Amino acid sequence: MKIVLIRHAKVKLAWPKKCSSSEYDKYCSLYDQSDVEVGEPSDMISKGEYKRLYVSSLIRTHLTAGFLFPGVKQNVIEVEEIPLKSYKDSRKHKAVWIWNVMARIQWYRNNRRQDETRTETSIRCNRIIDMLEEKKENCIIVTHGFFLKAMVWRLKRRGYEISGDKLFSVNHLQTVTATRNM
Repeated sequence: MKIVLIRHAKVKLAWPKKCSSSEYDKYCSLYDQSDVEVGEPSDMISKGEYKRLYVSSLIRTHLTAGFLFPGVKQNVIEVEEIPLKSYKDSRKHKAVWIWNVMARIQWYRNNRRQDETRTETSIRCNRIIDMLEEKKENCIIVTHGFFLKAMVWRLKRRGYEISGDKLFSVNHLQTVTATRNM
């Protein structure tokens, strides 16, 4: 069985360099509703190797999948990005990278300020992998960067061979392939 994970295309949104907590939360919401800069179309599915294309319900994955795989019916499953929000309420303007890092630390430590904890993300990943293994079909999932990393970690733990993964970063339109004999 082969699962190909692709990160969505680059989002057309200019983030400020610094912002308050409410501004950060606003930009996180805008990011989820923004258009993308699309890449080159792919013939991965038309060759018949992959039976299904899965995307999340967020616009950036639909736009990416529609461009990469024109004419292919998309199956929506719960592969949302791991949502972020400010790590605390503050009027003080901080660099966006600080808001991002602190929110991810809260997620990692299962802090309830974040909408989803690391434990909940792991459960969601396992549920998706269970569903895919039950279908036993090669598939493509167009997803989000942090969720892609969470899925790769879970797939490795289940014995999948991973190719195309980088240690920390996930570039836009990056492809990671997970393979396992079923």
